[in-house]
This record gives sequence, structure tokens and C-alpha cells, in this order.
Amino acid sequence: IDPILHLPAFSRDRHRLVKWHMHWLLSYPLKNCRCGTIAANREHYKKYLNRAFGNLPTLSTKLQPLDFINNRLPRFEIGFSLGRWKKTWSSLNNALREIDRLNHPDDDF
Repeated sequence: IDPILHLPAFSRDRHRLVKWHMHWLLSYPLKNCRCGTIAANREHYKKYLNRAFGNLPTLSTKLQPLDFINNRLPRFEIGFSLGRWKKTWSSLNNALREIDRLNHPDDDF
């Protein structure tokens, strides 16, 4: 069983996390972003991550920052009450919620 399923989250937030992890959060065919970008992809949404996390370090690989964070999530609920994960977990959920909102311009949030 994927550890993501055991993370402390509301079902909608967990659903977004799984969809991002499976590359399903962005609807295909790619939709236009609410900002006006045509067929916005994962690369486009990187700029919105600075709002949630502040300045993100440059990654040496082509790994998306959200994938980098997802790969380092604690495997147990207790890990989210320690140190940096308190803020990171909240920021991660906020970033995914914003990406979901931006990617679905016809839906109400």
C-alpha cells in the first residue's frame, strides 16, 4: 500500500496528492490556466510554488519540486509534527489546491 494513503489529510487533499503523484492532476488534454497560459503543463505551475514555499532551491535533476518533496514525505503521521514538516505539509496541500484551481478554470472552488 502506498504510504500516501496513510498521511494525515482530508480526503480531497489526499486525492490531489495521489493525482499529482500519478501525473493525473493536470487534466489531459492540457487545459488553459486561469492566468491565460494555453495548455499549461507541470513546468508552468512551478512559478506558483514560490507563493506556497518561498524561494525553492534549484534541483540538479529534471525532477519537479513537488515530486522532490513528495519523495521525502515522512512515512508515519508522527513525522508531520516534527520540525520543518509542519509548515511543509501545509504548504504542499495549499500548492496542490492552487494548481488544481488554476488547472480547472470552469469549476468553482
